[in-house]
Amino acid sequence: MLITTNSPTNTVEPSEPSVGTLVAASFTEPDYRDGFDVILGEDGVDDVAEFARAYFLSQPRWLSLVSMNLVTRQRLVEEVGDGDFAMGDTIGSWKVFDRSDDEIVFGDHMGFMEYRFSFRRVDRHLVQASTSVKYVWPRVGPVYFGLVKPMHVRFVLMSLRTTARRIVEDRR
Repeated sequence: MLITTNSPTNTVEPSEPSVGTLVAASFTEPDYRDGFDVILGEDGVDDVAEFARAYFLSQPRWLSLVSMNLVTRQRLVEEVGDGDFAMGDTIGSWKVFDRSDDEIVFGDHMGFMEYRFSFRRVDRHLVQASTSVKYVWPRVGPVYFGLVKPMHVRFVLMSLRTTARRIVEDRR
């Protein structure tokens, strides 16, 4: 399945979640994992933080309200700031749980489940986005995530396509 952006050189493709990554190490036995390759073609990104900044700043207002609990665009811009994304930094309800030169792991503890997602820059033209979920309450977590999973995949694809377009626009 290939999902293309408006740019013929940029695509978002579902992929196998990577092993040996920071996000893969988040949970010993995750209950759910997914992965997506964002192929940026000639546009590329200089580092993973550039991609993360574009991701957060290209979110539709309603999605940043729902997923990050950020009410205003100004607050989002302030929290993204210079986009260093050091461990412990927060962007709305998302916290930076782990960080390397090429990968940033964001996440949230929702009480009944733990949620992590990461962006990992494989090279200038390929960024992998991955999600990992661990149920804390074995009865509530699966029910909740079972209900939101179709929306999760849809929103991730939408957000990654929007981010790829923003990177192209920012380079012009």
